[in-house]
Amino acid sequence: MVAALTIPSLITKIENIAFKTAFKKQISNFAQAMETVQFEDEFIFDELRNDWAQSPVFICKIQQQMKALKSGLDCSTVLGSNFNSTAISTFQTDLTWHKDSEWYDKRGEEMRLNIGYNHNTFLLPDGALINFNCTTSVFVDVNGYKKPNTVGKDIFYFNVSNKGVTPFSPYTENTTNVNSCTTSDKYHITSDNYEQDCATGSGWGCSVKYLLE
Repeated sequence: MVAALTIPSLITKIENIAFKTAFKKQISNFAQAMETVQFEDEFIFDELRNDWAQSPVFICKIQQQMKALKSGLDCSTVLGSNFNSTAISTFQTDLTWHKDSEWYDKRGEEMRLNIGYNHNTFLLPDGALINFNCTTSVFVDVNGYKKPNTVGKDIFYFNVSNKGVTPFSPYTENTTNVNSCTTSDKYHITSDNYEQDCATGSGWGCSVKYLLE
């Protein structure tokens, strides 16, 4: 009886540690890829804020460095000399981030993503799913389409800028709006609320907690 009560809890604890470790690994890998892209291609990430249409180029360069298996973008087209960022149908594939109602926050509430960012997604050899989201956010599902597909468990975020990887928006102080381009699913995470959010809220605060550890 004791085993029946303690074993599931132990399995969950071990699983959570594995997810956290995988998240930190992806942060490190992404940061290295981004540094290489910025150095070799003289790619100024912050310029994306003024010319968001060029984000597919950045994403394709990053995923090349990370040796993606599949992509929501046809990078041979995106990185070609005749790339037209307005002709979306010509460079998107069938790979997307999780569909609506197929991923959840830590409280079990269904999550949604702005459809404009669905294809800014790529799948890595280790099974992780990466999504370049609104403005500066990168979403990571460390075990891809496998369950639990839950924020704060196997789904995390971090922000990026010319400064590298940051837990909060690089353009504000100790605060960020996660999933900010999907208004109804926007979560305001700050240096004051991230621990509580990780414990009893949406789960996005867990990303900050793990980044700061």
